[in-house]
Amino acid sequence: MLPPGPVFFFRNFVRGLTFHSVAVPLFSVGSTAAIVRCTSNSKLMPRVTITRRLRFNAAHRVYNPAFSDARNNEVFGKCNNPNWHGHNYILDVSVTGDVDPDTGYVIDLSIIRDAVTKHVIDVVDHRNLNIDVPFLRDMIPTTENLAVAFWHVIAPVIAPHVLTRVRIYETENNFVDYHGEANGES
Repeated sequence: MLPPGPVFFFRNFVRGLTFHSVAVPLFSVGSTAAIVRCTSNSKLMPRVTITRRLRFNAAHRVYNPAFSDARNNEVFGKCNNPNWHGHNYILDVSVTGDVDPDTGYVIDLSIIRDAVTKHVIDVVDHRNLNIDVPFLRDMIPTTENLAVAFWHVIAPVIAPHVLTRVRIYETENNFVDYHGEANGES
């Protein structure tokens, strides 16, 4: 039930849902609050993105073997340390889809957890990304390249669910998002 005295009313149709919004005057002068309720116009369920967070630790060296030592130092700085360096990475894996009316899920988060743990985390955790991980061989293991490589591993193992984002935090201040759109992936 909407409160009495609406100042404004509108309807907006989005993916088969009708959102009714009413701006209601508040006690302070000139302030209003929106009350929104949703009713279904069809059997379509709302699209939702769900994300599972996982963690791993790994070492790497960021360098290009085609560059001279001086050029590697100039481009990559301390990340080019020939004795490696490590990170405590955070990996967020996002899947978008319709909410299943029978379960209330887009996907059971344990499916994402188990698939990503088996195919990515168990392969990269406590490893040297330059030499220990077969799907990263011949690649400069920047966080950008990790995100793309992880996408190619994860997307097929969670199909038919739709992977929509891989986010990797290399540090608390630096992260990379990959959405697969550069190659027409989804």
